[in-house]
Amino acid sequence: MVITDNVNWITVLIIGFFALPVILGMFIPFSYKKMHESIWTLLVSIEFIIALAASVLLSRALLSCGGGAMVLRLYKAIPALRNLNINIVLISALTLVLNRAIHILGIRIYTRVLEPLAQKMYLAYCGMNGVVRGIAGGLWQLPKAAAMVLALSLLLSFSAGLSANPYLEAYLGRSSAYSFVENSILNPILNSGLAKRIPVMLKDSLKKGSEGSSPETGDVLVVTYFNGVTLDEAVKSNDAINETARNIAGGESGDREKAYLLYKWVSKNIKYDKEKVAAITRNPSKVSSGAVEAFSSRRGVCFDYSCLYVAMCRAVNVRVRFISGVAFDGSAWGDHAWNQIYSASEARWINVDATFGSAGFNYFDRKDFGADHVDAEINGEW
Repeated sequence: MVITDNVNWITVLIIGFFALPVILGMFIPFSYKKMHESIWTLLVSIEFIIALAASVLLSRALLSCGGGAMVLRLYKAIPALRNLNINIVLISALTLVLNRAIHILGIRIYTRVLEPLAQKMYLAYCGMNGVVRGIAGGLWQLPKAAAMVLALSLLLSFSAGLSANPYLEAYLGRSSAYSFVENSILNPILNSGLAKRIPVMLKDSLKKGSEGSSPETGDVLVVTYFNGVTLDEAVKSNDAINETARNIAGGESGDREKAYLLYKWVSKNIKYDKEKVAAITRNPSKVSSGAVEAFSSRRGVCFDYSCLYVAMCRAVNVRVRFISGVAFDGSAWGDHAWNQIYSASEARWINVDATFGSAGFNYFDRKDFGADHVDAEINGEW
């Protein structure tokens, strides 16, 4: 095995972006010109960070104060726009405008405050001995190194979002350096109350993998999904699933009550598997899916959540449907699967999305469920 097979190049790139300016600062003496350039670069980096933070706040306000509903209506009217990540596009546009405005103020701060300060700092730097000067030069570059890492991480995050590339997203997730920056800086900055933080699948990735004649009748088309599994096979249960479902439902007798308890359990106990999304897009024939797989591994994608929910509902005699369609995860549209259960006491079908529920949002009989779930198609009913 080649040693580079275990190297995550995103981690190498981030470490390199951080280490290079620090090393150069330690071994290449500062000139008066470089001191000024360094301060100017730091100022520009701070301007960008301020503009980005302000853009995120503005974007969040626009999308939460009626803007989100407007975007959803626009997406419905023009389906081609569903390929755009509106959150990223809006933040990017606002950042460009605000960064320009903030830069005008930054120029005044530089000429009146930072330029005179640079002269004093350079005189102090020249009075240091060689070792102290090297340490001071490395420390001086730390803000620049941090800004470069942040800018690179933002670029990678935006690239993954705009391209909706599951390979890049999965590879980024395996980078310890990127994960640290994402969890400690990017998520607090970029996380919007509108975003569900659960990605929908890529366009057409949930659609039928193939169609063929039914072995029983020879003339009925059978839809197959990942790894060639049919929906009937995917929702098959086992004793462990059935027993768990009955224990969860307990003494409840109403369809709605039993279905809600099962929804809460699936949402809480199954983790969304981003790695599987990438694997499905790459080669769905190598992916195991369905109720049993999701229950045993406690991981899955929307297809698995929905299949497991079907199996558990059937175990407690709740009528249930498997639904496929298109959903909006707060920033992008994509293929998705969810369920409906029938409430006999209310004589109606209730929408249920355990996948979105796993992100901490209530998607059991949500009033505005149709705002971010469209093109619903009933694939199976039990």
